[in-house]
Amino acid sequence: MTAAMNGSLNLSIPDGWVPEFALDGENSFIIPTADDSLTVEEKDKIEAENLLDLLEHKIIPMYYDAHDQWLRMMKASMRGVVPQFDGARMANEYYEKMYIPH
Repeated sequence: MTAAMNGSLNLSIPDGWVPEFALDGENSFIIPTADDSLTVEEKDKIEAENLLDLLEHKIIPMYYDAHDQWLRMMKASMRGVVPQFDGARMANEYYEKMYIPH
């Protein structure tokens, strides 16, 4: 989350906090996941190939050849993550849930 606040583009599988924030190709890059019915080894192989494919065909070309698009994604990442995950929002939510009667 902190990396996104500082302009880094996330590259991840869709787990943890990523699904709450990430929009593939808009503010981050999402590695397509393999079917859960596969063995761990098969899943690892497929997801590693998906990662390399994403890097080779999308991320690296964009970084070097499409600076405007890269910059738009960086800015979208910063704009999107701060309101959802900054400390003030979390503190306010905690206060409202713990101390304000509903």
